[in-house]
Amino acid sequence: MRARSLAIAVLATLHVSGCVLVDTIEDPQLQSMEDGATSAESGIDAEDEVLDTSVELDSGSPEDTSIEDAPSEADSPADSLAVDDASEIGVADSSGPETTLTDSGGIDSATPDVSGDTGGTAVDSAAPGDTGSVPDVAGDAAVCAASAVRCSGALLQRCNAARTGWEDVATCATAALCLVSGPTGCASPACNVGDKRCTGATLERCNSGRTGWEVVATCATAEVCLASGSSACGSPVCSVGDKRCTGTGTTLERCNSGRTGWDVVGTCATAELCVASGSSACASPVCNVGDKRCTGSTLERCNAGRTGWEVVATCVTADLCLVSGSSACASPVCSVGGTRCTGATLEQCNAGRTGWDVVATCATTELCAASSSSGCVAPACATGDKRCIGAGLERCNAGRTGWEPVATCITPELCAASTAAGCTAPVCAVGERRCSGSVAQVCNAGRTGWTDVETCKAPKTCGGGGVAGVCGGCSGAAPGPTMVNLGTACIDATEVTQAQYNQFLIAKGADVSGQPAVCASNSTYAPLTGVLGCPTGIYDPTGKANYSVLCVDWCDAVAFCSWAGKRLCGKVGGVAAEDFTDDSTSEWARACSPSGVLSSYPYGPTYDPNACWGADAGGGWPAVATKATCVGSASPYSSVFDMSGLSDEWVNSCNEFGDCKARGGNNLSAEANLQCGSFITVPRMVKGGGVSFRCCATP
Repeated sequence: MRARSLAIAVLATLHVSGCVLVDTIEDPQLQSMEDGATSAESGIDAEDEVLDTSVELDSGSPEDTSIEDAPSEADSPADSLAVDDASEIGVADSSGPETTLTDSGGIDSATPDVSGDTGGTAVDSAAPGDTGSVPDVAGDAAVCAASAVRCSGALLQRCNAARTGWEDVATCATAALCLVSGPTGCASPACNVGDKRCTGATLERCNSGRTGWEVVATCATAEVCLASGSSACGSPVCSVGDKRCTGTGTTLERCNSGRTGWDVVGTCATAELCVASGSSACASPVCNVGDKRCTGSTLERCNAGRTGWEVVATCVTADLCLVSGSSACASPVCSVGGTRCTGATLEQCNAGRTGWDVVATCATTELCAASSSSGCVAPACATGDKRCIGAGLERCNAGRTGWEPVATCITPELCAASTAAGCTAPVCAVGERRCSGSVAQVCNAGRTGWTDVETCKAPKTCGGGGVAGVCGGCSGAAPGPTMVNLGTACIDATEVTQAQYNQFLIAKGADVSGQPAVCASNSTYAPLTGVLGCPTGIYDPTGKANYSVLCVDWCDAVAFCSWAGKRLCGKVGGVAAEDFTDDSTSEWARACSPSGVLSSYPYGPTYDPNACWGADAGGGWPAVATKATCVGSASPYSSVFDMSGLSDEWVNSCNEFGDCKARGGNNLSAEANLQCGSFITVPRMVKGGGVSFRCCATP
């Protein structure tokens, strides 16, 4: 009975004080304490007195769950918690170690459950409302401390009066809401099972302990966080900053801040002017409906979207593009580069091909040539101009495009366009010749005057051959002996003398140029002296002035004759050397005759030992032309001396070995070698003591 009275006293105290349990513990882990702890030192027994103080739980809200009396057999509020001044409230978890709460709210260690129950469940075998006598536990270990409370899962329990076990006080909504520290009791749930909510863009759900909220997901925006319905993050309709054109394409919209749909930004003039990208605005119309323009030669109109221009047509030129009026391309008046003549005026198609521009005014209508590259043709001549084309006299025609014939002169040279008459009279006849001093002249091709043909050189003279205007004859004053004209050839009357040869040496000096190629090695024209056959003193141009020059080679003789305007005697006609084996064409052999017919001797067919200077005539070496009988019998051959004897004479007749003929014999020759046909051969570069020479020329 005393135990029941204690319980009543405690219950009365609880109700008077108005204490209730509130949820002040947010961490469920604080609810798990060591189970079964009791205080062996408390010395609690059945005789302890009831304290007049209550266990103050909290002054929380009215919704908090208060510790209620444990049920009893009599279902009386008095059958509840019994405590004394040293009691504790023990809290045991049904699945773990037991924890205890002192009457001041503090938790300390309790004596382990002496019943040996380690599962964390109540060990009192008596029912929570048992009103039997309280066992005397003075000599036994208590199961729990007086007034101790504990949570067993969602059950809030307290140590029974006998301290032999635990009795249920209340069933909390969840184990996490069962509180034994701080304010004790069942805390009010923060939320209901299955509840969800959105905190801004964060989707949360009630946690399993119903103590608060846990994050499920973070949505793109607060607006797509859906706590009801599917309770999830809705997919954004669009992205931040997205814009679009809708409707007929003229409405510009942008994604709203919640990304749940679109807000209208503006209405553009055309769908094409709605620009969702870039600046995202309604572009200003480039042009108005129906507008047209010309861009160069291109005719354009405003396109349907008013964003720009579309090509209507490409005109031939920009000038033919017409925006006003018919708004079309006009037909060109003329072709590109086209030209035409209007009288003497040259016109050209203008750049726009709309008409003609004046290019130039030509000198005459006939000179306007639209088809030519130049247009105005340059006048071929001036009005009144004359000219000669060959022998033809022409004048400029009226159109100045060319020439028209006036007359034909005798020769082109007689056409005198600058004179009034135009054609002049000829000065001479075709082929007419004349002498102007020593110059032979002929009428020029144009018959306007005379052309020099030749300046006659001695021995020739102009007209000397009996033909006017022709160099001929042998009467000219040439160096060397006087020449005799034999008709077919001219020949020196005598052999070249030492005085005459000395003139040549003085004139030439050291110059040995101009010789034939075969004489290239001939380095001096001086006669050889001081050797056998050419003793010292044999060449004495002062003491032996009229003696034949001896000791000269064939090349020296050629050089002298060339210097004198003559040539070494050779073939008749003077064109080439005489035939080495045929005297019939030899100029020298023909001269060695009485009258031009080949003969044995110059004076006749019969040998006369005293007629010429040979061995039979005494063998002396006299001056030239000292034997008056050593000549031909008829003129002009009677003027040619010493063709037999005196000295052998070089002629232009050499063989391939360089051996050249020396004709006529010398002062030591016998009869056989004094004949006109006799000769010796001597190498051309040998300067022999018995060899001299004479020159020939063509009359």
